[in-house]
Amino acid sequence: MSSSIRDGNEYLYGPQHAFDGVLMTHSDMLNQGWLLQGFYFQSGQEDPHPWVQVDYGCEVMINMVLLTAVYNTDNSNTGTIRNIKIHVGNIVTVTGQLSNNTICAELDGGVIEPNSFKVLTCHQAIPGRYVVIQMHSNNGRTGMALQEVMVFTPIPLFNEAGMPSQKLDP
Repeated sequence: MSSSIRDGNEYLYGPQHAFDGVLMTHSDMLNQGWLLQGFYFQSGQEDPHPWVQVDYGCEVMINMVLLTAVYNTDNSNTGTIRNIKIHVGNIVTVTGQLSNNTICAELDGGVIEPNSFKVLTCHQAIPGRYVVIQMHSNNGRTGMALQEVMVFTPIPLFNEAGMPSQKLDP
């Protein structure tokens, strides 16, 4: 889920692309035409507080989130990520609202430049079903563009036999 999608085009810019596991270098993307076609998450540019959310379907412990910015091809601020807060909890975020979940980590005043990544570590592991990446200030009206989001837990979700290693109650 996300608060908005660039040009309303979920196929090219939908939130699923932030969690699809596709990590490509700039040259790989250009060679395959991916940047011209999208295939990364981008919110609507006029969205004042864009967010993207992952639903694990059950409560898990979260302790770290890696954000990868998209490569900027048009010399705008499209690929720059700033004023981000990572929220973790059991409250679903809906369009038009700021997340009410616990703030796990934040990038307040700092930026993630295009074609780079940043690991944001929680002060402590936080339980939650939802992880929300939210821009708390979109004054430049550039929206939020993410190539990939990786969420980490201090406890393995599955053991060597492929069975849940923690209680997974929906």
